Amino acid sequence: MDSNQVECMIIPMSRRFLKRSFDKTIYKFQDKPEQVLDGAFGIYVHVPFCKSLCNFCPFYKELYNFSQCSKYVDAVISEIEKSPIEGKADWLYFGGGTPNMLTVHQLAQIKDAIQAKVKVEKVGIELLPDVLNAEYIKELRIAKFTKASIGVESLQPDVLKGTGRSVPGKEGIAQLVKEVKYRGLWLNLDFMIGLPGQDRKSFLEDIKTASQLDTDQVTIYPFMRLGKIKTEASLPDKDQYHIMEKAGQMLEKAGYKRHGLWTFSRGNDMYDFPMVEPMHDYLGFGPGAVSSYGQWKIVNPEVKVYLDDWKAGKSRGFVAEKTEESDNWRKFARKLYDMDFTDTSEFVKEQKKVVNLLKKSGFITKDGQLTEKGTIYAHDITKTIIENMPHPV
Repeated sequence: MDSNQVECMIIPMSRRFLKRSFDKTIYKFQDKPEQVLDGAFGIYVHVPFCKSLCNFCPFYKELYNFSQCSKYVDAVISEIEKSPIEGKADWLYFGGGTPNMLTVHQLAQIKDAIQAKVKVEKVGIELLPDVLNAEYIKELRIAKFTKASIGVESLQPDVLKGTGRSVPGKEGIAQLVKEVKYRGLWLNLDFMIGLPGQDRKSFLEDIKTASQLDTDQVTIYPFMRLGKIKTEASLPDKDQYHIMEKAGQMLEKAGYKRHGLWTFSRGNDMYDFPMVEPMHDYLGFGPGAVSSYGQWKIVNPEVKVYLDDWKAGKSRGFVAEKTEESDNWRKFARKLYDMDFTDTSEFVKEQKKVVNLLKKSGFITKDGQLTEKGTIYAHDITKTIIENMPHPV
């Protein structure tokens, strides 16, 4: 079999192996297993409430409701207080949904409940620019948040209007960046390629603007087809990947360093809760939050069930038992996202077979680095993994 034949079979084969692994993940709604952490761990708080439901967002979310939101805060704090967590966490991130639909006081209550049990220095939060202002940023810093990630997605008014979002505009985003940096928070900006109405030129204009702002990191994502999303991408997948690579070259020229497939930062620090699952344990609090520890993967139920369980004193979730095969493919996915196959000693037969084929067909160099076409492969497989990961909420 020549290298061209290998190249034609490598993506379908990889997808087949991964799908087989995903198909074995079966969630059952039941009492959660005991939280037992082994070594390093992180903490994630999911805030599902949103001002509006963006048509491209794949994550669990609900329209903001004041009464429900207040109950949510009490329920999350209760969930944290009942957790046996202790020691030191590597990171704490608030994601969504839209975390800044909560007041900073509410966020601080949740954060303080966590920090009463564990020591954690890196405290990050995802922010929607539509509902962000200078006073809110100031209060975040007073509450001792250390990192922020603003979900810009696009700076183009015509593109954003098609997503269901308000339009802060370039000047609005620039002002928010200035304020975040003035207050001393480490900052990431998220962008997405493939949104309806978006093209190569407008996306690269956005990245050029981002590279000129005083931001610590820029993260770029392809358009994801997940869950109930019915919106179609404006560009084919392969076009998205090549445009992302061009954007990456622009960022590297502007002084950013690539730290993963979709992440470019100045320095070695990162807003490092990637969409590809971390390899160490992590605990998720709040409706729709995911936890991974020991042999278990657990997803909290939606808001209504979550609040009903809180009132009834129950602790239930969608529970799946990890398999050795799925763990092996998680390791492969992590290395693919990190773009580094220099050490494959933990791989078993199937992963080693794929790596050998990738090397034979010119996707990976002999010393374990991705080539240009290997990087396009990494985009495709990483996106496939995220789009096909089973998620019961």
